[in-house]
Amino acid sequence: MKTPILWFFLLLFFSGCATLFFQPAVWKEPPLVRIAILKNINSVKVSSNTRFQITDGRRVVSLSTGDCWTFSCDSLGLTILNERSRRIKDPTLPVRIFATEKNGQIIIGNKKYREAIEIRQAKTIPKLLVINELNMEDYLRSVVPAEICPITEKEIEAAKAQAIAARTYALTRLGSHSDEGYDLESTVADQVYNGAGIENPLTDEAVKETRGIFAFFQGQPIVAYYHSTCGGKTANVEEIWERLPVPYLKSIDDEKFCLRSPQFQWHREWSREEIQKLIDKNLSGLFKFPSEIDMGLLLDIRILGRSITGRIKLLEIITTNGYFPLYGNKIREFLMKDRKSLPSLFFDLKVERENGVIERVIIEGRGWGHGVGLCQWGAIGRAEKGRNFRKILKDYYQEIELVKKY
Repeated sequence: MKTPILWFFLLLFFSGCATLFFQPAVWKEPPLVRIAILKNINSVKVSSNTRFQITDGRRVVSLSTGDCWTFSCDSLGLTILNERSRRIKDPTLPVRIFATEKNGQIIIGNKKYREAIEIRQAKTIPKLLVINELNMEDYLRSVVPAEICPITEKEIEAAKAQAIAARTYALTRLGSHSDEGYDLESTVADQVYNGAGIENPLTDEAVKETRGIFAFFQGQPIVAYYHSTCGGKTANVEEIWERLPVPYLKSIDDEKFCLRSPQFQWHREWSREEIQKLIDKNLSGLFKFPSEIDMGLLLDIRILGRSITGRIKLLEIITTNGYFPLYGNKIREFLMKDRKSLPSLFFDLKVERENGVIERVIIEGRGWGHGVGLCQWGAIGRAEKGRNFRKILKDYYQEIELVKKY
């Protein structure tokens, strides 16, 4: 058994840029999270379904329901202008926007957001960065349906498990983009967040019934990775990324639970011409070569290594100009189809040749996503079999404890 101090530093290494801290035994309120919802934009239109206010820290401007204001930025500074050409004079960044009535929401594009919106200078000047700041529980009301829906009443325990995994993951990401003023991306780079418009009663109930519960290992929040479909067996974390092994992210058999996933099995194929286009377009970037370098003509493509769970660890591309080994997720990034990366690394590869020349590459695969941690379709299957959220979480994250913090 390793000491808690050692595991503190191991988890610090494992979580990368997350800032860890020793938490109080109980918190009074949910922490605030800051989500980057739009990045590096020239302008953004903002309105509200109630009266709302804008402040730049020097003054507060009250605005009417339905008023639409355009925020734009150029080398001369920030401009705030409404549809009737009313202008807010000499605003400065950052600007905060919030509804002034209960249950009011800020509208950006076709999405609605709770609590506060902040518009600030992006790293790329003079672009804008738009952030939604809200409490953790309201954030999860959007994340859970975006990540695991649709579910039924019978499957609600899976949604509860998803809520705790997402809550714990968000906690470990607080401060991870502090240099830019936010915590999490609104995409699969962290967790999918689409604002208040996709909230629904069933997932709201899952969030409410698990309020304040986090997954901990040896006194620290776990890095709660999850994915859509494991394809029958989850992955050890060290198989997918260059990380130290972690006791709570070990492979488990899951086939009888995630078998119903529409992504349990999949098929992809490419002609020789399509693979050559991938070599010409993608390969140099994966090796960080200048884009003008000729990567050569395709000669062969072959699997050279698999992980302990059967996922591809090493794929070699052979061309007239050399041998190019691809490891881990770079394999998924290379083997694009219809501008989408390969669903997973859990696959078999077949090469069809004519007169010794490759004519077609065929892949039969299983699963969707990296395969580490909680399998969402597996969690749904376990819920259907009567397992509660606590058992589901402890199946996927071994040796954890569930701790209620508020």
